[in-house]
Amino acid sequence: MRYLLKDARTSFVEIAKNCGVHSNVVRTHFNRLKQDGIITGEITEINPQAFGYNFFSLAGLRVESDQIKSVIKKLEKMFMIIQSDVGVGGINLLCFVAARDISQLNDTIEQLRAIEGVTAVDSDLVVLTNRGIFPENLQIAEEE
Repeated sequence: MRYLLKDARTSFVEIAKNCGVHSNVVRTHFNRLKQDGIITGEITEINPQAFGYNFFSLAGLRVESDQIKSVIKKLEKMFMIIQSDVGVGGINLLCFVAARDISQLNDTIEQLRAIEGVTAVDSDLVVLTNRGIFPENLQIAEEE
């Protein structure tokens, strides 16, 4: 798993060589991890900036608790929202917004404010994004 967390494209042959086992052993373990729900899939990550999306915002939404599911369904249809996560507290829905220009970003924030069930939107402009996702930092064994 450590090799896959570092680079999901690592081949079973390469993992097997590094672990001193046959690639069929790695494939069997991989399939078992998928079956057990530990590995939930493989994804392709796209760089939004390659398509001209150079303005980003973190938008924290306050949503009426009985409206969260319906708000999420609406967010899924908004092409500017590239991620949303449910939390607890005053801000209970966090969105990552991508836009081609500041005007489009402002329009999207206003669209968020207009969604039924959203009582407030706080947004912060992201000035530098490195897609700071570090799955290789996940502790997967107690001895780490």
